[in-house]
Amino acid sequence: MAAGVATLVARSPLVLTALTTAGAAYLVWLGVSTLAWPATPQRDTAQPAESRLRQAIRGLGISGLNPKALLLFLALLPQFTRPAAGWPLAAQIALLGVVHMACCAVIYTAVGTGARKVLRPRGP
Repeated sequence: MAAGVATLVARSPLVLTALTTAGAAYLVWLGVSTLAWPATPQRDTAQPAESRLRQAIRGLGISGLNPKALLLFLALLPQFTRPAAGWPLAAQIALLGVVHMACCAVIYTAVGTGARKVLRPRGP
């Protein structure tokens, strides 16, 4: 899917402009809603701990729906492909996407593990 959208964006400046405008409007909406309804810290109400599998699934869902990552695939990956290569453009984009996701998984795991080690001594 990313390869098809990337090809469409590469061929049509109007589509890129529309995506840029939509992204800017989304960021403005996030900023306005954050200023209008700021989050307030609340005391933790002892909720039962989620299983690691459930936490991983929730994290994958949140990360997978991140518009920043989708825009990265649209804007960055196509320039690292070669249409004249011996294998399809979609496969090249897919491989680059898998490499990016693997790198993110390693970094997120390292950050999560480090945070757990640093924050665990501060427990209740």
